[in-house]
Amino acid sequence: MKITTRCGTSAVNGLNDALAAKVLKTNRVRADTIVVEANVAYPSDAGLLAKGVAKMAAPARGLQAMGFATRTRLADRTRLVRARARLPLSPSVEVRIVRASMM
Repeated sequence: MKITTRCGTSAVNGLNDALAAKVLKTNRVRADTIVVEANVAYPSDAGLLAKGVAKMAAPARGLQAMGFATRTRLADRTRLVRARARLPLSPSVEVRIVRASMM
């Protein structure tokens, strides 16, 4: 909500006059800004899963580099999961998801 509609133009003009006369300190006044719509990219489930796989693989690689769990085979699937996260769903997968949700 704009400050002019909330407090009126006389209050805004009074604040501007006080600022111009250096009576009011600007670090104590809250100013409204104009909000502009933007295209926000919300994370998908697949993208969050890919990020989680990468976050789990990094410390495991670090531990193996330090000499821990040397006999344990580490399969880093970060690139594979990120690539699959970018792929669109095929129609057959979408149908299976819809059918599963209806049951």
